[in-house]
Amino acid sequence: CLYEERMREADCIVYFNFNRVNCLYRAFRRYLTYRGKTRPSMAEGCNEKFDFAFVKWILLDGRSKKYVEQYNVVIKNYSGDVMNFDMAKDMAEMDDIEVKSIIVNDDIAVEDSLYTQGRRGVAGTVLMHKILGAAADQGASLDEIEELAKKVLPNLKTIGVALSAATVPEVGKPGFELAEDEIEYGVGIHSEPGYRREKIKPSKELVAELIENLDEEDHLDKDKKYAVLINGMGATPLMEQYVFGNDVLDALEAKGVKPVFTKAGNYMTSIEMAGISLTIFELAEDKWLEYLNYPVETIAW
Repeated sequence: CLYEERMREADCIVYFNFNRVNCLYRAFRRYLTYRGKTRPSMAEGCNEKFDFAFVKWILLDGRSKKYVEQYNVVIKNYSGDVMNFDMAKDMAEMDDIEVKSIIVNDDIAVEDSLYTQGRRGVAGTVLMHKILGAAADQGASLDEIEELAKKVLPNLKTIGVALSAATVPEVGKPGFELAEDEIEYGVGIHSEPGYRREKIKPSKELVAELIENLDEEDHLDKDKKYAVLINGMGATPLMEQYVFGNDVLDALEAKGVKPVFTKAGNYMTSIEMAGISLTIFELAEDKWLEYLNYPVETIAW
């Protein structure tokens, strides 16, 4: 099966064989989110849309012990994800497999959303995976990766806006309905509602709203270093992402902030959702920028 074929590959991205520490970076259910990232020092994902059974299967499959003894698991903060990963961790540890984890909650839009206790995990998770994957590829131990994740987490902040929701095939209808001239601020990647609906605005005005929220949360400082991720949610053309990204850079420049790392594209997607999110990541340590720039052999980074 595909699982076993990947496990046998020497450079399989699911597990990193350094210091007998193997890191599984997987807690995501977005369609296309992690397709194309199955190579060294990045994340892995290949399961059904909006489904989390694959992770439990990997962790709990008795055959996995032939390949791994330790895991580090990155979990986006959704109640179903957290519950299922906790179950998987408990059962894996009963088989003498050490498991550590980090729960990503980078979405600043809402608290206690439809599927979440606390803030949701969204596109900032991609940067968490990139950094931890690079560290693992360079031989970091399980404890070192766990400590790195804890340091990175409070520096990741994300907020998004959508023009349409995703349609889960099993449900057969969009997660929410918007008029053709409406947008919704703060939507989640499962089509959870955000914090406000209003008429469509030009990109610059959308950016102004999102930057204001991020500034209130993160207190942007011209003397600090930042990475910026412009993320398409599935059906937003790259051209529109680039327009939005250019407006983001202009807005940040007006505040005296010049990002040292920028990326735009479809990284944390939700099937055919038309929308975009903005992640600002404060690079509190210079090493984090090195991790972001660390080479990977993927078609999707």
